[in-house]
Amino acid sequence: EFSGEELTAIGRNFLGWALDGSTEIVEFPLTMGTSDITLNAVWEDIWYTVTWDVEGEKTEAEYHYNDEIVAPEDPVKEGYSFKGWAETEGGAVIPYEDMPETMPELAEGSTIEYYAVFEINEYTVTFTVNGTQYDEQTIEHGKFATKPATDPTPEQGKIFVGWAVSDNPNVAVDIASYPITADTEFVAVITDKD
Repeated sequence: EFSGEELTAIGRNFLGWALDGSTEIVEFPLTMGTSDITLNAVWEDIWYTVTWDVEGEKTEAEYHYNDEIVAPEDPVKEGYSFKGWAETEGGAVIPYEDMPETMPELAEGSTIEYYAVFEINEYTVTFTVNGTQYDEQTIEHGKFATKPATDPTPEQGKIFVGWAVSDNPNVAVDIASYPITADTEFVAVITDKD
């Protein structure tokens, strides 16, 4: 009489024993006849889920133990730079070398979740007068620069009208309502007095 010893293996569930050439699990205790038989272990691979969360939009992939984990392409968010993946929402970025390359051993039914970490882009805003830098600010994407504390003093016979974006230097803009989305140069608009 054979009682059918149970086996264990990382990343697999032991389902039972089957007669050679079959996948049908035999019941134990098994009473042996007069001839030899071969029993083969029947296994089922355990699937684990890895979730990649980009601000609530989730992508899932399933892996077996020791499978290579393939991260999705770096996500893109306008005005932000992707910094990496964290184990918790709002958590610290996991250094690339600390990310598992293959599926680790986990309890059955366990998942791994990674959360995209973004950092808002900052841009340099410069104010120039006749080619000379007058002021410089660092502004986050989508925010607004602040006019310099004092207006430039033009040479005699001229007046300062305002600030224009360098690619359209003759048209003054309202700095307080001009969103910054890249490094930006404002130039002083100076005209003749009437």
